Amino acid sequence: MKTKIKSLLGLSFVTFMLMGCNNPGNETITLPTAKFPGPQHGSDWVEYDYSYKVHKPWNVSLDERYNYDVKSDEHTFRVFKDDEPFKQGDHTSPRCEIRILNDYTEGNQQFEADYYISSGSYNSIVMQIFGSPIAFNMRIYEENGGTFKWFETHNIDSRIYDRWVHVNVVHMFRERKIYVYIDGFLKGKFSVKEAAPSYYFKCGAYTCQSEKSEVKIKNIKCYKQK
Repeated sequence: MKTKIKSLLGLSFVTFMLMGCNNPGNETITLPTAKFPGPQHGSDWVEYDYSYKVHKPWNVSLDERYNYDVKSDEHTFRVFKDDEPFKQGDHTSPRCEIRILNDYTEGNQQFEADYYISSGSYNSIVMQIFGSPIAFNMRIYEENGGTFKWFETHNIDSRIYDRWVHVNVVHMFRERKIYVYIDGFLKGKFSVKEAAPSYYFKCGAYTCQSEKSEVKIKNIKCYKQK
């Protein structure tokens, strides 16, 4: 798999294209093929390429909050509870996250990635299927060694802190259902109460009630179903 990183000018985001990475020496870096559990929830899932933006506090440099290791395909996100929003004058919560540019208005979609969440990270949203209204978000809480929850109310899985866990989030569009798999096991099924005109994926760390939240994510893949 080849990974290409493309930067855009701007204080609050940088855009990357996951299709191949030009390093300063103009050499193509080829990553070893990763071994994934792959897509969950039925068959006929097709992986697709995507681009993304990194959102971070407007008043700090990108490398103060975000790092990407090309060799391991590992993204590191850091957010502090007193951070500024990603746009000056904006009133949203602090964040360091990826906004995947996979906007869709129909069809079943799936997000897959490996997560490592450092202990102490509290009430940060680490994955969203974003729309207006939001279809799904997954937060990390401190209880039981780190617990993933849907919004703030429904437990998904526990003992998440300080280890790699494999996450699949499936959006069955027509059914208006979300299925969450952790390490290949179905851990949650949720209804999308109100449909939005369009959706896209986000991942990283959005908002923070601890002093600091740190989230590592690698092997990010997106699928659509035939």
